[in-house]
Amino acid sequence: MNIAKTSLLRGALVAALGTFALAVGCQGQGEGERCSLLNQNHDCLNGLVCTAASRLKLEDGVNRCCPEDLTEAEVDSCLPRVGGGSGLGGQGGETGTGGSTSAGGSGGTVGDEECAYTSDCPDGLVCGPQGKCQPECQDDIDCADGLVCTSAQRCEAP
Repeated sequence: MNIAKTSLLRGALVAALGTFALAVGCQGQGEGERCSLLNQNHDCLNGLVCTAASRLKLEDGVNRCCPEDLTEAEVDSCLPRVGGGSGLGGQGGETGTGGSTSAGGSGGTVGDEECAYTSDCPDGLVCGPQGKCQPECQDDIDCADGLVCTSAQRCEAP
């Protein structure tokens, strides 16, 4: 009988610990770590906010604890998604300076050049979510707070 009680007690303890682990789950996450939007920002530490995966460059579908201003991110998993995921919305077709193609380019159209970082792109373009160079913005909503999208498709102060 003692063995049965001990087994029951162990089972209850394991269940309680499992429930506690699920309740605590993602609390105290650092920059770039997973979080749940359902928990508002309670999962994240040090003023980080739970950021929707759709706002982030990584396309893994995971919400992450990131700085509210994604341009201040210190980890790759918090880099902001730039532009939309469906090309340039009718803005494409531009050529590089003078209409020539760059060495190794494939026609010189915006979005043809592969990149891992914005520094891999020609001046005036940024590395987009599909790893292609693209304009920084199409509309003001693509820019950080307080900046506007210019006719040159760059985010600048008004």
